[in-house]
Amino acid sequence: MFDPAQGYPRVVPYLRYRDPAAAVHWLEGVLSATEVLRLTMPDGRIGHAELAIGTSVISVGFAVGSAPEIAAPVTRATLRMMTLVFVDDVDDVSERVARYGGSVVDHATDQPWGLRQAVIADPEGYLWEPSTHRWDATPESWGAATVGSPPQR
Repeated sequence: MFDPAQGYPRVVPYLRYRDPAAAVHWLEGVLSATEVLRLTMPDGRIGHAELAIGTSVISVGFAVGSAPEIAAPVTRATLRMMTLVFVDDVDDVSERVARYGGSVVDHATDQPWGLRQAVIADPEGYLWEPSTHRWDATPESWGAATVGSPPQR
């Protein structure tokens, strides 16, 4: 099952939550993920789950301790990590966030590279960047340069 030669992704974000069941619920409700695998611990809690979003996989596990506190408020300018997820409608995703206990960090905006993007936080503080492709833009049109070959599909 976990064989990249058979189509399993080569990069899989693995996020550990104090409440993995709530995380699975949030990912399904906000980002339209589909749970495809679950390991239930003897006490009934989720020890590990895998969720699919398109052809991508996100792993969720059980965190024994609390995450360290972040001193400064998180904004697009101060964040250190987020997971970019392509969605059909970033505005629709942004509207669902609060219903599932998350928050919008940065509202959806059209970016010069052709994506409409927002930054959202799930209930345990992990950051996500839902993105919708709006138009094709060359890297040079927004100040970047191509320096290598894109990955083969």
